Amino acid sequence: MGSPHGVVVLPARFKATHQTSGLPGFPAVDIFGGAGRPVSSGFGGVVARLSGRACALGGRPGGAYGRSIYVADRRSQDVRFVTHLDELLVEVGDAVWPGRVLATICTPPSGSPPGSSHVHLGHRRS
Repeated sequence: MGSPHGVVVLPARFKATHQTSGLPGFPAVDIFGGAGRPVSSGFGGVVARLSGRACALGGRPGGAYGRSIYVADRRSQDVRFVTHLDELLVEVGDAVWPGRVLATICTPPSGSPPGSSHVHLGHRRS
């Protein structure tokens, strides 16, 4: 999943590899791509919530870092959570569709291993 070049596409479906720390009920997967790369959605919905802070303000490896987007499915009310984002290109209430660019990937915090730029994608079913 993801791409080292160009746009990193978030899948509509994925097999979770771990739980989201501090956000129970959002089993997740990490999707790797270079810092600053655009991230596009592979699913539809509406932006229900934004949170976090600019990557430049720091964080710690394995902890909360960057900005986050919560996208609610209009029919099922399932919520997808995407974090470790830098520049957000959506606002609360915006429609999301497959192919829509949502944000860019954060530069990892200092002390992170090389090649560790990624987004964290979680999915909570209603």
